Amino acid sequence: LVIRRPPRSTLDRSSAASDVYKRQVSTQSTWDLMEEECKLHRKAFILFCNNDKCQVPLCPKCLPSHDGHDRIDEDDFPAFLRKKLEGSLRDVELKVDLIKAEEKDESQDEAKRSFFQMWNEINKNIRKLEEEILRKIQLHFESLAIELSTRNAVSERIRAKNRSYI
Repeated sequence: LVIRRPPRSTLDRSSAASDVYKRQVSTQSTWDLMEEECKLHRKAFILFCNNDKCQVPLCPKCLPSHDGHDRIDEDDFPAFLRKKLEGSLRDVELKVDLIKAEEKDESQDEAKRSFFQMWNEINKNIRKLEEEILRKIQLHFESLAIELSTRNAVSERIRAKNRSYI
Protein backbone atom coordinates (compact mmCIF):
# COMPACT_ATOMS: atom_id res chain seq x y z
CA LEU A 1 0.00 0.00 0.00
CA VAL A 2 1.65 3.22 -1.14
CA ILE A 3 0.22 6.52 -0.03
CA ARG A 4 1.53 9.43 -2.02
CA ARG A 5 1.27 13.02 -0.88
CA PRO A 6 1.48 15.98 -3.27
CA PRO A 7 4.67 17.95 -3.39
CA ARG A 8 4.48 21.07 -1.24
CA SER A 9 4.45 23.16 -4.39
CA THR A 10 1.09 21.62 -5.41
CA LEU A 11 -0.79 22.34 -2.18
CA ASP A 12 -2.37 25.36 -3.82
CA ARG A 13 -5.94 24.24 -4.52
CA SER A 14 -6.00 25.89 -7.91
CA SER A 15 -2.97 24.17 -9.43
CA ALA A 16 -3.45 21.43 -12.04
CA ALA A 17 -1.16 19.10 -10.09
CA SER A 18 -3.34 19.62 -7.03
CA ASP A 19 -6.44 18.66 -9.07
CA VAL A 20 -4.71 15.46 -10.20
CA TYR A 21 -3.77 14.77 -6.59
CA LYS A 22 -7.35 15.33 -5.40
CA ARG A 23 -8.64 12.81 -7.96
CA GLN A 24 -5.94 10.33 -6.87
CA VAL A 25 -6.82 10.72 -3.19
CA SER A 26 -10.53 10.24 -3.83
CA THR A 27 -9.79 6.74 -5.15
CA GLN A 28 -7.57 5.80 -2.19
CA SER A 29 -9.77 4.61 0.65
CA THR A 30 -6.81 4.79 3.06
CA TRP A 31 -6.94 8.56 3.06
CA ASP A 32 -10.64 8.49 3.73
CA LEU A 33 -9.70 7.45 7.27
CA MET A 34 -7.52 10.50 8.03
CA GLU A 35 -7.67 14.20 7.30
CA GLU A 36 -4.95 15.66 5.11
CA GLU A 37 -4.98 19.01 6.81
CA CYS A 38 -5.33 20.47 10.24
CA LYS A 39 -9.02 20.72 11.12
CA LEU A 40 -8.55 23.92 13.07
CA HIS A 41 -6.42 25.97 10.64
CA ARG A 42 -7.04 24.15 7.34
CA LYS A 43 -3.30 23.99 6.67
CA ALA A 44 -1.35 21.03 5.31
CA PHE A 45 -0.18 18.82 8.14
CA ILE A 46 3.47 18.31 8.87
CA LEU A 47 3.05 15.99 11.85
CA PHE A 48 0.41 13.66 13.16
CA CYS A 49 -0.46 13.65 16.88
CA ASN A 50 -0.48 10.04 18.03
CA ASN A 51 -1.81 10.81 21.51
CA ASP A 52 -4.67 8.42 22.30
CA LYS A 53 -7.07 11.33 22.84
CA CYS A 54 -6.01 13.35 19.78
CA GLN A 55 -5.15 11.26 16.71
CA VAL A 56 -5.24 14.33 14.43
CA PRO A 57 -3.03 15.94 11.76
CA LEU A 58 -1.03 18.92 12.99
CA CYS A 59 -0.01 22.08 11.13
CA PRO A 60 2.81 24.34 12.43
CA LYS A 61 0.28 26.47 14.35
CA CYS A 62 -1.05 23.41 16.23
CA LEU A 63 2.33 22.20 17.50
CA PRO A 64 2.41 24.21 20.77
CA SER A 65 -0.96 22.83 21.90
CA HIS A 66 0.33 19.26 21.44
CA ASP A 67 3.62 19.58 23.33
CA GLY A 68 4.56 16.34 25.04
CA HIS A 69 2.36 14.24 22.77
CA ASP A 70 3.75 11.41 20.67
CA ARG A 71 4.07 12.72 17.11
CA ILE A 72 4.61 11.10 13.74
CA ASP A 73 6.08 13.09 10.90
CA GLU A 74 4.48 13.02 7.47
CA ASP A 75 7.20 10.80 6.00
CA ASP A 76 6.54 8.12 8.64
CA PHE A 77 2.79 8.57 8.51
CA PRO A 78 2.11 6.04 5.71
CA ALA A 79 3.94 3.30 7.64
CA PHE A 80 2.11 4.31 10.83
CA LEU A 81 -1.23 4.25 9.03
CA ARG A 82 -0.43 0.88 7.48
CA LYS A 83 0.33 -0.60 10.91
CA LYS A 84 -2.83 0.91 12.30
CA LEU A 85 -4.90 -0.50 9.42
CA GLU A 86 -3.23 -3.91 9.72
CA GLY A 87 -4.11 -3.92 13.42
CA SER A 88 -7.69 -3.00 12.59
CA LEU A 89 -7.77 -5.71 9.94
CA ARG A 90 -6.53 -8.28 12.47
CA ASP A 91 -9.24 -7.14 14.89
CA VAL A 92 -11.89 -7.52 12.19
CA GLU A 93 -10.53 -10.95 11.21
CA LEU A 94 -10.65 -12.05 14.87
CA LYS A 95 -14.23 -10.81 15.18
CA VAL A 96 -15.16 -12.64 11.98
CA ASP A 97 -13.52 -15.81 13.33
CA LEU A 98 -15.42 -15.42 16.61
CA ILE A 99 -18.70 -14.92 14.76
CA LYS A 100 -17.99 -17.95 12.60
CA ALA A 101 -17.13 -19.99 15.71
CA GLU A 102 -20.35 -18.84 17.40
CA GLU A 103 -22.35 -19.68 14.27
CA LYS A 104 -20.63 -23.07 14.13
CA ASP A 105 -21.43 -23.65 17.81
CA GLU A 106 -25.03 -22.58 17.23
CA SER A 107 -25.18 -24.81 14.18
CA GLN A 108 -23.72 -27.71 16.15
CA ASP A 109 -26.14 -27.04 19.00
CA GLU A 110 -29.02 -27.00 16.51
CA ALA A 111 -27.72 -30.23 14.95
CA LYS A 112 -27.50 -31.81 18.41
CA ARG A 113 -31.03 -30.68 19.27
CA SER A 114 -32.28 -32.00 15.95
CA PHE A 115 -30.41 -35.30 16.44
CA PHE A 116 -31.79 -35.78 19.98
CA GLN A 117 -35.28 -34.87 18.80
CA MET A 118 -35.04 -37.50 16.06
CA TRP A 119 -33.48 -39.96 18.53
CA ASN A 120 -36.36 -39.46 20.96
CA GLU A 121 -38.89 -39.80 18.15
CA ILE A 122 -37.24 -43.02 16.95
CA ASN A 123 -37.19 -44.41 20.51
CA LYS A 124 -40.85 -43.49 20.94
CA ASN A 125 -41.68 -45.28 17.68
CA ILE A 126 -39.61 -48.31 18.75
CA ARG A 127 -41.52 -48.46 22.06
CA LYS A 128 -44.83 -48.29 20.16
CA LEU A 129 -43.68 -51.09 17.85
CA GLU A 130 -42.52 -53.17 20.84
CA GLU A 131 -45.90 -52.68 22.52
CA GLU A 132 -47.71 -53.60 19.28
CA ILE A 133 -45.54 -56.70 18.83
CA LEU A 134 -46.08 -57.72 22.47
CA ARG A 135 -49.85 -57.19 22.07
CA LYS A 136 -49.87 -59.32 18.89
CA ILE A 137 -47.79 -62.03 20.61
CA GLN A 138 -50.22 -61.96 23.57
CA LEU A 139 -53.19 -62.29 21.19
CA HIS A 140 -51.44 -65.13 19.37
CA PHE A 141 -50.75 -66.95 22.66
CA GLU A 142 -54.36 -66.46 23.74
CA SER A 143 -55.48 -67.81 20.34
CA LEU A 144 -53.12 -70.79 20.71
CA ALA A 145 -54.34 -71.38 24.26
CA ILE A 146 -57.96 -71.39 23.05
CA GLU A 147 -57.06 -73.73 20.17
CA LEU A 148 -55.13 -76.03 22.53
CA SER A 149 -58.01 -76.00 24.99
CA THR A 150 -60.44 -76.82 22.15
CA ARG A 151 -58.22 -79.67 20.90
CA ASN A 152 -57.83 -81.02 24.42
CA ALA A 153 -61.59 -80.94 24.84
CA VAL A 154 -62.10 -82.71 21.49
CA SER A 155 -59.39 -85.21 22.36
CA GLU A 156 -60.98 -85.82 25.77
CA ARG A 157 -64.39 -86.45 24.12
CA ILE A 158 -62.81 -88.85 21.65
CA ARG A 159 -61.11 -90.76 24.48
CA ALA A 160 -64.33 -90.81 26.44
CA LYS A 161 -66.16 -92.26 23.43
CA ASN A 162 -63.40 -94.80 22.92
CA ARG A 163 -63.66 -95.87 26.57
CA SER A 164 -67.35 -96.25 26.27
CA TYR A 165 -66.86 -98.64 23.38
CA ILE A 166 -64.47 -100.74 25.28
